[in-house]
Amino acid sequence: MSETNPRWWWLFLPAAMPVFASNYTFDETLLLGSGYEKSLAMLNDPDAVVAGRYSVDIWLNGRYVGRDDVLFRQNTAGRTEPCLPAKFWDEQGVTAASEQAQDCFAPEARISGGRWDFDQSLLRLNLSVPQAALKRTPMDYVPPSQWQSGESVLFSNYNLHAYHNKNNGQQSDYGWLGLSSGFNMGSWQFRQQSSANWRRDGDRESQRWDALQTWLQHPVASLESLLTVGESYTSGNLLGSMAFTGVKLETDQRMWPQSRRGYAPEIRGTASTPSRVVVKQNGRTLYETSVPQGPFVLDDLPNTAWDGDLQVEITGADNKKSSYTVPYASVPLSLRPGVWRYGLVAGKTRDYSAADGLFTDFTLERGMTNLLTANGALRIGDDYQHS
Repeated sequence: MSETNPRWWWLFLPAAMPVFASNYTFDETLLLGSGYEKSLAMLNDPDAVVAGRYSVDIWLNGRYVGRDDVLFRQNTAGRTEPCLPAKFWDEQGVTAASEQAQDCFAPEARISGGRWDFDQSLLRLNLSVPQAALKRTPMDYVPPSQWQSGESVLFSNYNLHAYHNKNNGQQSDYGWLGLSSGFNMGSWQFRQQSSANWRRDGDRESQRWDALQTWLQHPVASLESLLTVGESYTSGNLLGSMAFTGVKLETDQRMWPQSRRGYAPEIRGTASTPSRVVVKQNGRTLYETSVPQGPFVLDDLPNTAWDGDLQVEITGADNKKSSYTVPYASVPLSLRPGVWRYGLVAGKTRDYSAADGLFTDFTLERGMTNLLTANGALRIGDDYQHS
């Protein structure tokens, strides 16, 4: 029979013993005197920052912004935090910056969902601002400062039709010329549509010239509108269209990015971590973007010709997924939430011999929510009013 030697069992005990890490703190009683309390508290808190001005690298939502001197100061709770000027926030497209009267503030103090952390060893300040707090620029947006009026030019487009008929020794000839002419000078544009008719039937001959429509127009970029003076037509969106001679100022959707035209719902959500957001309709991917942690808003979805609810899928940095559905149904005259459209006309009707007279039109439309678009119209004329 073999015998187990108990003298060696203790050699294996250390392998089974757990190891515990300790949180080290500096004992204030080791120092004599007073006035060290604040400095020692900084040593015991690895995230604490001594108030003062630091030259740091600034990162916003994972994007390098630049290097700058940043003031760290104590807030009312006694915690040191970075104080960044309103100009900085405005340059980074943070909408809350224009709403604050303070010279500077930390993100979490004035921006809902804003966060920051400071790596003292790298002198790196990381800022996190939710996408909903940032100025949102459509993907295809071109700022008015980059628009061009084009070259000064004189042009004329024409369409000519001629017809000759010979029957039993009799001849007849017909001709028609349609012209669309104009010239551009700077941002002013002159346009005229006219036509000429010519006819010869045996010994009889006739000619006729008609100036169908003549007008001068000028874009108003600050209002996203077009000013028209001369002969034109009312839009007919809310009130019946009619010809007039006068002045018209109305929204010109050609100045909008393509992603703002037509209707598409606004999508809101919250990302628990930096996330990838995908929007699908009937299995097709319509839109995809990345958002930082916090609330987000997607308001530049493309307008589609299909009906069907939108499926929103959120995939976080931790690979957790969530999804929800946004109802979608486009009806005529629907506008995206927050979008305005207006028209103002003053002049005299034409081509209405029985009712020619002075009149004024005013129309206003606004997208209120994904489900509601408000609009109103008013037409006032001689002995006439309609709304």
